Amino acid sequence: MSRYSLDNKKIYETREINFIKLFFRILLVFISFVVIGMFIVPVNDVVSYNYGEIISKNPEINFKAPFEIIPKKTYVSKGDRVFKGDTLMEVDNASGEFVTLFQQNKSIDIDKLNIEEKVEFLKKQIELDSIQYINDRKNITNELRNIGQQAYLLNQQIKIKRNKLRSDSIMYNKEVISLIELRQANDDYLTSKSSYVKIRNLRSQLDAQFNSLENEYLQSKNTLEIQISDLVASQNRLDQQKVNVNSKLEVREKSIDIVQGLNNRQFLISNLNGVIVNVFTQNQNLSFINKGESLISITPDSENFYARARVKEQDLKYLKEGQITHLKLDAYYYYQYGPIKGTLSFIPNRKEADNNFYVLIDLPKNQKLNLRSGYSFNGEVILEKMKMGKYILKKVFEQYDTQMSVQEVPAPKPSSISI
Repeated sequence: MSRYSLDNKKIYETREINFIKLFFRILLVFISFVVIGMFIVPVNDVVSYNYGEIISKNPEINFKAPFEIIPKKTYVSKGDRVFKGDTLMEVDNASGEFVTLFQQNKSIDIDKLNIEEKVEFLKKQIELDSIQYINDRKNITNELRNIGQQAYLLNQQIKIKRNKLRSDSIMYNKEVISLIELRQANDDYLTSKSSYVKIRNLRSQLDAQFNSLENEYLQSKNTLEIQISDLVASQNRLDQQKVNVNSKLEVREKSIDIVQGLNNRQFLISNLNGVIVNVFTQNQNLSFINKGESLISITPDSENFYARARVKEQDLKYLKEGQITHLKLDAYYYYQYGPIKGTLSFIPNRKEADNNFYVLIDLPKNQKLNLRSGYSFNGEVILEKMKMGKYILKKVFEQYDTQMSVQEVPAPKPSSISI
């Protein structure tokens, strides 16, 4: 072999070794970057959802007639801007229901006031009867105590006079005293005995009065309490009637009022700022509007939104109120406009009618995107931020736990049939 061939072989081997060294260094740098990145680069642990919908908190409002009315004059037309407090329409109550309900409302208030006064009077009467009952018990108790003392003294006197009568009888038989003195002793004894019998009868009457006093008091108290209960029931019925009357008097939608003006003139008053999008009397030539029919539709100037997203039931255990979520709207290109940030405001406890779980998301009022009710989106809920290495280990262990739980589920044993 020539010297030239040996030199070429050495050059070839040197180049090969240099290439391997360079490749190894590049690989080492790449692995270093990966390892360092696993401990430095942060990633989000998320729960994804594939469907959601933007919902308006104050959509277009369609105001209806709260009773049968005849429109007299309309002050607005379609496309007009109105403000809170503006007069929209003058109407007449065709059936006089508004005036009747207003009078009923006043009558109910008067009846409730009378019932409250009667209830207070009866409660006061119960208090007075209780005081009178206590005083009567004390008086009868004192009288019984006095009568008991009198009866005791009379009983002692009867014993003394009976002994005296016996001794006088002996002395009369011995002709020591006269018959007049004997009769006097006998009259004294009989008088004392008669007084004792009267006191005993009086005590029996007081005992009966004492026993009947409690029965009469309890009976009177029960009667008054029954009357109070009946009055309270009547008051509750009046309260319910008042609620019904007020619900009829109030306009069913919160943002419009029908107020009573001079000479029983009635006006529709706007309670919000917005734009008229429909006026019933301008679209149809009708002089009479039935209860519940549309009068005016107004779109509010400012519209606030919230979101409703469908989540999987196995992801619910990770969700908490207040967590940040990113919404990717289908109407806007994500990589150009970016996501909308929201906050979880409600976690469901049960499935809805379509057998799915839905979370509610609060959205900030100031949005760079022009939102509309009905926009669909998908997105993700950020559970926590962690390093890439920890995230990979977590996912590996979760996958391992899932596989183990599937393996631990026992397969159903085939049923043995004996013939």
